[in-house]
Amino acid sequence: MKQNLQTPKIKERLLKLFITGMLVSATFICQVKAQSNLVPSDLLNAWNSNISDNTTYPHCEQWKITYPTSEEDKTLCGEDNNEFYYVNSTNDGIVFYAPVRSDNGTTPNSKNIRSELRERDIDGESDKYWTTEGRHVIYVKQAITHLPINVNQLVATQIHGNKSEGIDDALVVRLEDDHLFLSFNGGELRSNVTITNNYALGTLHEVIFEVLDDKHYVYYSEDGNLKAAYQSGNASSYLVKDNGNEILMDINYDDAYFKVGNYTQSNPTKEGDDTDNPDNYGEVVVYDLYVDHADAGIVTPISCNATAPSGLSVTNVSTTQATLSWNYNTTIDHYNVRYKEIGSATWINESSITTGSITLNNLSTDTEYEWQIRAKCADDSGSDYSDAQGANFTTNVTSTTCNAIAPSGLTVTGVSTTETTLNWNFDTAIDYYDVRYRKVGNTNWSFKYSITAGNVTLTNLNEDTDYEWQIIAKCTDDSGSNYSDAEGPSFKTTSNSSSINCSDTPTGLNISNLTSNSVTLNWNYVSSVDHYNVRYKKLGDSDWRYVNSIQTGSVTLTDVNTSSTYEWQIRAKCSDGSGSNYSDGQGPDFLPSSSNDISITPSCSDTPTGLYITNLTNNSVTVNWDYYSSVDHYNVRYKKTGDSNWRYKNSITTGSITLTDVNTSSSYEWQIRAKCTDGSGSDYTDGQGPNFLPTASNKSAQPSINTYTNSSKTNLIIKIDDQTNTKEKQSVKIFNIYGRLVYEKSKISSNKEIVLDNNIEDGIYVIMLFNENGEIIESKKIIKN
Repeated sequence: MKQNLQTPKIKERLLKLFITGMLVSATFICQVKAQSNLVPSDLLNAWNSNISDNTTYPHCEQWKITYPTSEEDKTLCGEDNNEFYYVNSTNDGIVFYAPVRSDNGTTPNSKNIRSELRERDIDGESDKYWTTEGRHVIYVKQAITHLPINVNQLVATQIHGNKSEGIDDALVVRLEDDHLFLSFNGGELRSNVTITNNYALGTLHEVIFEVLDDKHYVYYSEDGNLKAAYQSGNASSYLVKDNGNEILMDINYDDAYFKVGNYTQSNPTKEGDDTDNPDNYGEVVVYDLYVDHADAGIVTPISCNATAPSGLSVTNVSTTQATLSWNYNTTIDHYNVRYKEIGSATWINESSITTGSITLNNLSTDTEYEWQIRAKCADDSGSDYSDAQGANFTTNVTSTTCNAIAPSGLTVTGVSTTETTLNWNFDTAIDYYDVRYRKVGNTNWSFKYSITAGNVTLTNLNEDTDYEWQIIAKCTDDSGSNYSDAEGPSFKTTSNSSSINCSDTPTGLNISNLTSNSVTLNWNYVSSVDHYNVRYKKLGDSDWRYVNSIQTGSVTLTDVNTSSTYEWQIRAKCSDGSGSNYSDGQGPDFLPSSSNDISITPSCSDTPTGLYITNLTNNSVTVNWDYYSSVDHYNVRYKKTGDSNWRYKNSITTGSITLTDVNTSSSYEWQIRAKCTDGSGSDYTDGQGPNFLPTASNKSAQPSINTYTNSSKTNLIIKIDDQTNTKEKQSVKIFNIYGRLVYEKSKISSNKEIVLDNNIEDGIYVIMLFNENGEIIESKKIIKN
């Protein structure tokens, strides 16, 4: 199948419609978005078509779309403009519009909203899936034009992988505020790669994802020339590199497919009160698009252009070695190099080189060499040697007895949970050794440099993990062996479970996957434990339910409901029947989510929720938030209202902190952010907690919030007592566990008024009492059941 990027018939239609569009008055989509005289499939078909078995398929057959309502449309050819998917007013781009509304739908794999294309077979009969073997390319010309208000993040182009193997969003272009970067399954496959830290909304850019036999390359440009450069084989300057490495990921997976458009990273739950705000939406405009799969018999739009290689250089010259380098072109089939001593008539040839460099070995000492290179296509066409003459070089004079061959006698000793010692036969003639090591299966290496002994100790390893390692020997002139010549024996660190008694109380207790009728209880699994027993019950009940003989680090309960909060306990058991006590292993309480408030476990970079204050005195206050184990730590900053200088509390690993350096001279504001282990996280400005005013010392009696229910437990009764009998007007607000305001009453005088509400369902709530200036007097967290 080959690419047919435009046909005369479509060009004629486009020209006619462009002229017509200038004369016809505009109509409107949903009274907001201007409608074009073209429909999206007109542009898709103008950008590309596909040919297979002498049959031409329009480009619109190759895609389906998911709308923000969760509706899926598999018949895009001729599809009219609609609110979420339409041609812009200038007739040159397709707009993907995703407003955050209370009627948004979700897909089976995500609760975030989208207006996004998904790749299908060229005839539109079924969804497309491919493996990372062979060659797979997507080109998109696009602009990200708007982000949601609160979670201002959006994915514009992506490769979706095999979710069952933990490879979901394998490679995506993602914008967070003005940070445009590449993400690899949320950092699980490798760390993020920044494209720019200063992306301005509306900036037109081109991006290419290219997968070549598991190797992932990305090209990026804002000058408009990427497509032409790529198709002519001259796009190497547009490669996105990480520390000089153009291969951003080398991994094999299947069930892959391309997606294009607007996949916001937000939804009504995350946007809260800004849901249904007309200005709360994500938007991407696509101006060009094509896909190319070499494994499907496509004649790619890239042709081999084997011109004379450029960027010729010589490095790492030693007594017997030298490295020759040049600018590598991915469209070239291979390179040939020839070299000889100056004055010699005989060339030495190195053929079929498929990289951008080669190391010459067995050179003569103190000798001048010349060299030439040519590029070759698969059909053997290409440049001539005489077109690319490299600079001459002279090998070093022998000045050392160093013969840095691959080290021998490689062993591993002293393996523990986090450390081990690597050993080899030490050669006093060697200047130094370098070692690299990594987890088995990882792509990236860690290094130990300039070792002048016959061993090195590795620290900070992960317990119960397999590692591999390699070593090179180096001389003072930097000549030496190769890592691949000396691979040491792999080793596995031990588990610290050997130091944990099987009867010790389980640790790391947390919950996940909370729904209206199920929850997963988790703990740190220890292999020395024979099994675990769990018991759980509704708060206030006397009868426990039991799950016994668990031999993993989690269990899922499926007989819970939204009528009450639950508590649970766990104990570890040894093979001889001894073990820990239930009462010592108390897990965090949980409340199953009602159907309209499904719980979403935040990522470590999501803005903290459930912000409130307690224990307010004249010189201290406790600030609180919803704690999640996915977060590495929290940072809090606070200041007097109107001040410019913040005070900071960092590396907090709980859901609250008490501030002891406040006073009654001013009200205070505070902010919080969550941080991941890799340093990423949320922003302070997104985590604004409620202001508070420390209580003056002569107000010994605080306004007191008392709560209880009536005899039928249908009404929540809130009673405000104030022994100081102040006359300031007060207000009460009630928030649910998700931070949503569920009740508000203002102008409450401090006269023991009772507030009744019979519309609040069972659950966890935060009650806040405010003075007339909007400052918190007191807050209280309660459970209604």
